[in-house]
Amino acid sequence: MKRNQPGVRLGGPIKKDKIFFFAYYEGFRQRQAGPQNLTIAANDDFYKGVFRYVGTDGQARSVNILTTTNSTRDEAFYKDVLSRIPTASNVNNYDIGNSKAGQVLNTAGYRFNQQRLTTRDYFGGRADMEVSANHHVEAIVTYSRDTDDRPDLDFTSPDRPQVFTSSPVKRVVGAWRWLASPRLQNEFRAGMNLAPVRFDSNFNYGAARYSGQAVQLMSGYIQNPDVSFQPQGRYTNTFQFNDNANLAWGNHALQMGASWQKIHVNPYNYEGTIPTVNLGFSSASTATQLNASMFPGGIASGDLANANTALALLTGRISNMTQTFQVKDQTSGYVSGQSSDRNFSLNNIAAYIQDSWRLKPNFTIRAGLKWEYYSPLREDNNLGFLPALNGRSYTDV
Repeated sequence: MKRNQPGVRLGGPIKKDKIFFFAYYEGFRQRQAGPQNLTIAANDDFYKGVFRYVGTDGQARSVNILTTTNSTRDEAFYKDVLSRIPTASNVNNYDIGNSKAGQVLNTAGYRFNQQRLTTRDYFGGRADMEVSANHHVEAIVTYSRDTDDRPDLDFTSPDRPQVFTSSPVKRVVGAWRWLASPRLQNEFRAGMNLAPVRFDSNFNYGAARYSGQAVQLMSGYIQNPDVSFQPQGRYTNTFQFNDNANLAWGNHALQMGASWQKIHVNPYNYEGTIPTVNLGFSSASTATQLNASMFPGGIASGDLANANTALALLTGRISNMTQTFQVKDQTSGYVSGQSSDRNFSLNNIAAYIQDSWRLKPNFTIRAGLKWEYYSPLREDNNLGFLPALNGRSYTDV
């Protein structure tokens, strides 16, 4: 593991007794390696149809499942997918797969170190300005950028995961304080927080994604070399405006103010936009499948199921395909290739007034009134299915 944490801070007056500033930067860089273990073919002739098994008679045997069923290998699928799987020469453990030391069958493990990079940058600054004896202005700006590799979502890329989390957050706050008179003071403050969280991927998915038992990580099967995770995330933007005033009036100390908060959330998800091709034999398939009579010495039911899975893998046998359709706008209908992309908005408006009335030196009455309103949650483009309450409770709806 290698870690670096640089940082710097700087502050001072720009104009004496008028303008002051403070700024900082903190960085974080960490690179480390972690193990991944993939299920791969234990023998190169597996891709030529040679399937190894232990017969019910206890003897290790092999059958070419392609020639036995008069099938041919799907060369396009082999080129696009299977040829990208590490070859049998990379086998270095039997912790996964159906092989063991002294008895190499069809699959085994390939353990390797995958690099993982974590990058963080934090910038910030503040400026204060005494415009006059009655006016003060200040501004605060921060920016943080976090990028983390995700080995839990991409465990097949040999160098670094191509899936990563990115979170570039921006915050800005400004304030103006006004001393209108010895009895009246007002402060106006506004700010925004732009906080996206993105699960991104640099993987080139192509036109389709392969899945199903034949290529998923299961005991006795081959690991899919493709990254199955699809980009997704959300953008959460919050805007806030506050105005507060204090008024001293005789024996009364009045406080009053108002605020408006606008929240906008944009969740998006590309999952399902690319067709997922599931390999295997469907119940309606008329294609020739392997049966126990084709295996000398007898074969266990689990090994027979593995053999048919291997046959579907080599011949590119498709059992079904799935794809998610989404709406693009109110008139598009459900279209292919469109991500789930929604924009939700919510407003919160509030106002208050409070009075501290000092009737006697040792007796004060405090009372106040507050009004607050939360707007209904809505999808900005009217593409979301939200409940229409019409005065009813959620239970009734």
